[in-house]
Amino acid sequence: MSTANGIGTPAGTGLDSKQVNRLWESMVGANVLADYFAHLAIWYARRQQGLKIANGVLCLFTAFMAFRGGDLVVLAGWLAAVAVTATVIDTLWQPGEKRSESTTLHAGWSRLGIEYEELWSRTFERDARKTLRALERRGAELSDRARRLPLSENRMNRQLEASAARVHPHFASYSSREE
Repeated sequence: MSTANGIGTPAGTGLDSKQVNRLWESMVGANVLADYFAHLAIWYARRQQGLKIANGVLCLFTAFMAFRGGDLVVLAGWLAAVAVTATVIDTLWQPGEKRSESTTLHAGWSRLGIEYEELWSRTFERDARKTLRALERRGAELSDRARRLPLSENRMNRQLEASAARVHPHFASYSSREE
């Protein structure tokens, strides 16, 4: 049997070796990005919760001090200003919306990673090339959508290391040896 792609598939069927490499890289990348956006959603949820708790505590102390009167009224005014600042930060920064978008991107990258894994098990099938192209288009769409959120290179590198360590424990210590 003639092989055009060097990995044992008959000419004109399945994925060639370059496409298999792209598939592997895309599959790993989708899983890393799914984990990254899951952690980013948690990060935004914690920040949003922290702002709300801080604002509530500040408002409670402000009310308490205002009712007590005397010299505490001036302090109550300052606390009210801080509470308003926290509300403005929450409104302008919009951690709730960013958490929601991160959650949506996590789900999208997770689904894409699963579909890449399914394609990985059938790289020799005739429709594999068409499926790979469709999945790559979806990955590009998710990447475009992800541009609305900040990308932390440090957080991404930590997530890559954590994801690699789940695949094989050897990878957990690999990056620390390079430093």
